[in-house]
Amino acid sequence: METLQLGLFDVDDITVAHSQVNGKVHVAAIAQRPAPRPPNFEAIERRENEKNLIDMEREITRRSPRVRKRIQHFSSQFGVPEADFWRDLDANPRGPLAAVLSKEARRQNIHENAAADYIKTLGSVSQFQKIKSQRS
Repeated sequence: METLQLGLFDVDDITVAHSQVNGKVHVAAIAQRPAPRPPNFEAIERRENEKNLIDMEREITRRSPRVRKRIQHFSSQFGVPEADFWRDLDANPRGPLAAVLSKEARRQNIHENAAADYIKTLGSVSQFQKIKSQRS
């Protein structure tokens, strides 16, 4: 009586489908898994900037200490009254002035985090760890 076994096994980034009949192995298919796509840094940065602008709108509404401090700084630096800043921000809380005052995505390690997430998906990399920054 013939015995038939079917199976799949993985070798690195290749999947092999095989069958075994009476002890003889027959390879049915070999398929290489597609490599993960590298991150789209521009899209990630744009998304993060949009989130930051929404956060800025909330900060403007509640007059957060961070926004008050930034406005005081710009007011004293350029000689523009604080009331003018607040008037413009209240009129357009997601406008150009709010965008200038919001956090910049580039300064939030988004590229480093996206690259680390991508590296973790690579089949040839194991035990990847992101080293914490040594900021002083």
